[in-house]
Amino acid sequence: MITGSTISSILFNSRSLLNKLDQLQFLLHNNIYDLLFISETWLSKNISDSLIIQNSKYNIVRADRSNQNKKGGGVCMLINYKIPFTVLTLKRLPFEILCVDIYDVFTTKKHRLILIYRPPSMLSPNDNISLIDTLSQLCSVPYPTSILGDLNYANIS
Repeated sequence: MITGSTISSILFNSRSLLNKLDQLQFLLHNNIYDLLFISETWLSKNISDSLIIQNSKYNIVRADRSNQNKKGGGVCMLINYKIPFTVLTLKRLPFEILCVDIYDVFTTKKHRLILIYRPPSMLSPNDNISLIDTLSQLCSVPYPTSILGDLNYANIS
């Protein structure tokens, strides 16, 4: 990341990334975005990272659905290789979440990025408390934080 530069990004819900690999490859090989945030990837541990990024100039960070018996879910971030980052290790949660800190190498400034997919089946008060507690902990840093994703909260303002 270069000081004073603008980082371009996109967030989209893929509802099966494997069905959209051609479109993804277009975005990756044309360097349209520095950061791509994807929810509902529907990926599993049986799908290699190389299939997704295919010799592009991106690193991939994934949180696939832990219950492989249920279809859907999952999130991933594609980060341009020029952007230094650190992935935070999170405990196992009932929703898919990724957290990375990206850095400006010249000023050592950080920005935290949190990507979430919360299934619509997770509407109980305990599920909400778990989500809020996790986000509260992740956002308690002295630098900017962005939360992105698909939280499936209907009619919220």
